[in-house]
Amino acid sequence: MGAAVAVRLSGDALTTPDKIASGRQYFIRNFGLAKFMDENYNPMNDYKWWNEILERNAPMYQVDLSVSGGSAKTSYYFSGNYANKTGILPGSELDRYNFRTNIDTRANNWLRLGLNLGLGYQHSSVADTDESMGGLYVSNPVMASLITPPYQPLYDDNGQMLNFFDATQAINPLMTADYMPRWQNRITMNGMAFIELTPVKGLTIRSSLAVDAFDWRSHGASSPETPTPSGKFGTGSASELFQRFYEWTWTNTAEYKHTWNEVHNFTALLGEETLYRNNNSFSVASIGI
Repeated sequence: MGAAVAVRLSGDALTTPDKIASGRQYFIRNFGLAKFMDENYNPMNDYKWWNEILERNAPMYQVDLSVSGGSAKTSYYFSGNYANKTGILPGSELDRYNFRTNIDTRANNWLRLGLNLGLGYQHSSVADTDESMGGLYVSNPVMASLITPPYQPLYDDNGQMLNFFDATQAINPLMTADYMPRWQNRITMNGMAFIELTPVKGLTIRSSLAVDAFDWRSHGASSPETPTPSGKFGTGSASELFQRFYEWTWTNTAEYKHTWNEVHNFTALLGEETLYRNNNSFSVASIGI
């Protein structure tokens, strides 16, 4: 059974309780996990790990605010948005802020100015699912919800949450984010400003500058305190990724329109456009910290 087949089957198994149970048995049969199913079942420890590990009612809320108005010569629009979403996997969360403004004004009968600008910031905590390793691991929350036996206790005798499960020989998936934090943030900007001149009747000269840019950061770490079957892992690691991109487009046009006898129309358009793009990225990783 290849990993791709397993992933497809596990994806199917997540849709209904019957398919979840069927998928769980599939993993037990094909991945050597029968040892996890002890016959000495203790009904006092009857955890439904699908409910324990995954957040079935992940909260989310959003706030929107906008203001608009204007006068005979000027119009404006401002809007702001904040959203917070908690994911269904342990350690996954999203915070997002957005701001946008549109301003258009006619300073006099030959000059018009405008600005459209959008700014955004997003921060997300990412659940560690081992997908980058191309395999299936019991530290993966979805995998753990399928194969962790119901008799595996969640707390020790002192009422403290266990950080390691003996039944699966893996870290408690509810604590993976504590030992292996992953987060990303992204700042975005897109907008356009323009100036428009009408020096003589029929002639319109326009110049606009558009910008699209983002700054992205990603952080990952693994604590040396991460529990393993033989004790603490003992060696930590950290990684940082960075990418910055921007593109600006400068467009200039001159348009002349004239009509004779209300039926003959003449239009001439001359324009040029300049585009500049820059993209930088950098990554670094360290092991043994």
